[in-house]
Amino acid sequence: MNFPITIVDDFLKNPDELITYADNIDFEKTNAVPGYRSKDLSEINYELFTYVGKKMLSILYPHFVNNTKNDLQYNATAFFQKTKTNADTDGWVHADDNYLTTILYLSKDYDYGTNFYKKKFDYITGDKICFDDYPGQWKKQAAFSGNINNIDDIKKSRSRNNLDFEKTMSVKGLYNRLIMFDPNNHHAVDVSKNMNEDKDRLILMYFFWDIKMQDDRLRLPITESRTF
Repeated sequence: MNFPITIVDDFLKNPDELITYADNIDFEKTNAVPGYRSKDLSEINYELFTYVGKKMLSILYPHFVNNTKNDLQYNATAFFQKTKTNADTDGWVHADDNYLTTILYLSKDYDYGTNFYKKKFDYITGDKICFDDYPGQWKKQAAFSGNINNIDDIKKSRSRNNLDFEKTMSVKGLYNRLIMFDPNNHHAVDVSKNMNEDKDRLILMYFFWDIKMQDDRLRLPITESRTF
């Protein structure tokens, strides 16, 4: 782990403007989530992409984001995302392979956020009992794509996938709240238990794939703390 879970409330000064913008762009079905995503923000509005991305990174590296040398460099993708709060097929515990993940919650009527987990252990052997290559994982992509033949089978696979994890933290998705975390932290979206609920959950997600300093070593918060 390189980054701590970081929460910032009231992140943007005018979040309503971001919602208005999201309401006027196209969303497409994607196999990445059981909902819809915009095109990469860097492709449709590079100025907005850069502004929000730098504002996020300034939380971790305030002295380097806006200096004249432009020392901090990064590679990222960003998407607006809409999913149903009661999506039957969502809520799979997983980890990602990017460098840093950030989520900005943009819904006002509810606070479904993100849950974090740790792998359970066999207390006799000391071994982790979770297998990242659990065979049922492929059903997640099938469910997200809408290719569902048996919703009960999908739910059973999700339950089996999640069985080997213990929830350690639940972060509410308050309006205009930003959360930043190391994607190696196992996590899952918080899904409403009310299956009659029919609301869209709007977020803006950044996947930072690389962050580096031009003339110096990038200091990673958790890694640095472990040197003491």
